[in-house]
Amino acid sequence: ELIGAPGLDDVADLLVADLAGRAVVAHNARFDVGFLTQALGTRGLLDRGARVPRVCTMEWARYFMTTPSRRLTTCCEVAGVEIGRHHNALDDALAAAGLLRHYLSVGAQRGEEQVAWVRALIEARRFTGWHWDARRAQTGAERLTARTTPGTERARPEPESSGSRQ
Repeated sequence: ELIGAPGLDDVADLLVADLAGRAVVAHNARFDVGFLTQALGTRGLLDRGARVPRVCTMEWARYFMTTPSRRLTTCCEVAGVEIGRHHNALDDALAAAGLLRHYLSVGAQRGEEQVAWVRALIEARRFTGWHWDARRAQTGAERLTARTTPGTERARPEPESSGSRQ
């Protein structure tokens, strides 16, 4: 999936511009956000020591479901969320989004305020630790658009056939 894809240096400013005002939603967010913090911090796009606003679907699992494990695959199975290819970044992100939708639905059915979600959104809107160059963000957007435009490289390849590789 990464063959021909822009590198992080090519799209980091775009990523930061897109994250501004938003909370990162991930399963085991501490792990994923740790990589993100390191990668963006070394590029000067995130204040040193900043705590990126986040929602961890793994942590929230204990409040919104009964499950023998808080692993992503287990939580998705219990919630009825399709996971796709486990440990594939896009599929795992979509699964975390599905879990968040499930948790919000469960909370609404219980008549509970979504205090944690509202808190995360407020924290995200107040967060000022991101720094990006608008021109580089635009260039990154153009590179991604060229990569996903019909007739160019696919952003997400079709699964390999069971035949031999060439």
